[in-house]
Amino acid sequence: MGSQKHNLFVLLMILTLVSISYGCLDAAKPHANIEYILIINTSENITAYFPVPLDLPNNTISDLVSLIRIDEKESDELVVSHETIKTEYGYALKVTTNGNVTLKATADYEYLKNHPLMPVGSFYSQIDEPLFFDMSMKTNGSNNTLNLSYWAYLENANNEKPVKAREILVISVDAGEELWSSLKDDSSRSGSFSLKPGWQIINFTHMVGVH
Repeated sequence: MGSQKHNLFVLLMILTLVSISYGCLDAAKPHANIEYILIINTSENITAYFPVPLDLPNNTISDLVSLIRIDEKESDELVVSHETIKTEYGYALKVTTNGNVTLKATADYEYLKNHPLMPVGSFYSQIDEPLFFDMSMKTNGSNNTLNLSYWAYLENANNEKPVKAREILVISVDAGEELWSSLKDDSSRSGSFSLKPGWQIINFTHMVGVH
């Protein structure tokens, strides 16, 4: 009987140590979720340029861009292509599509671990400077810390039906969150903006804060 109690005690100790060990491993790997989403609504065959995420602090094209995939499209026959290009206003994501499509890139803690130069320190309330990413194609002289202006471009549209788009970049970690989101036309609310033929300015809201 004493031997059984001893064996049970040893088993409980082992299970306790294993549980603590797993807890320590989980604590050493903090939560991180990164998503870049581009939604395009059109019934025409178009080509458009959109602001693209840049890694900080070196302002190079983010590896996140290489993870962009077609997340949704309105039909299997839809033809979509995308690539990163250099324009007179900076780097852009060039997308060609002939219908509604959603492009998406996702990453987790491994992404941050593989980018040691990224400023992944503590978040502070009311700080609006970018911590993880910036967006390319920024307009000159834009110093509004909440509503930032960026260039975009549209060609091949005949204006019969509006072309709508929405961009979202969100980085969520244990310490806090950084969010870039496009704004609705003539509004401070996040949502889809209208694309017109040629170069134009679109607006984003940028927020950084603690959970």
